[in-house]
Amino acid sequence: MKTGLLLGSFLLVLLFAPSSAQAQWCHDIDRTYWCGDPSACEGVCGEPGATCDTGCTGWGGNWTTCGGGGPDYDGDGVSNESDNCLCQANANQADCDTDGMGDVCDPRNEKWVFVEDLGRCETDSDVHWNKFTIEQFAAKRYRNECDGSYCSDRYLISSASCNFNPSGCGTSAGACCNCHYPFSWCTGIATCGSPDCPF
Repeated sequence: MKTGLLLGSFLLVLLFAPSSAQAQWCHDIDRTYWCGDPSACEGVCGEPGATCDTGCTGWGGNWTTCGGGGPDYDGDGVSNESDNCLCQANANQADCDTDGMGDVCDPRNEKWVFVEDLGRCETDSDVHWNKFTIEQFAAKRYRNECDGSYCSDRYLISSASCNFNPSGCGTSAGACCNCHYPFSWCTGIATCGSPDCPF
């Protein structure tokens, strides 16, 4: 019964497959797709014993080659044993963060380099059941050499608190801040930057 269903699926796909050069067959572990289908060759690379009959450009939703069971799955001229991206062609084997995974297939390609210490750059206030808490943060700025993006690593430099009180420092978070820190710190705009660093 299963064989009949698979044959039927194959014929159905054949009827509606593109007639262009993309109409190559890629046999996944559970069914047959044509190249260009976003689901084609899903799971082939990394599945022991699974092979593609031809190169397939729809693996994992990316336009790439998904191997044919040979010594060079992605056809980039680098053998599987040495290739740092088995299923995506990268003849130059670029690996910005030196983690052993090539840039074109690395989901977290990061090499953070310190740029500057921004100093104090943000005031944060919290309300608790009986008091206000004021925190002062500074931040260090980093640049990812792999994609040029930036991040901020915030760190606490000072904190103060004020018990609730109908007068004086305990009337509000702003009043509490002004009692402990310069007015400009309590009213200034945060300049620590974003996003937060992932480390």
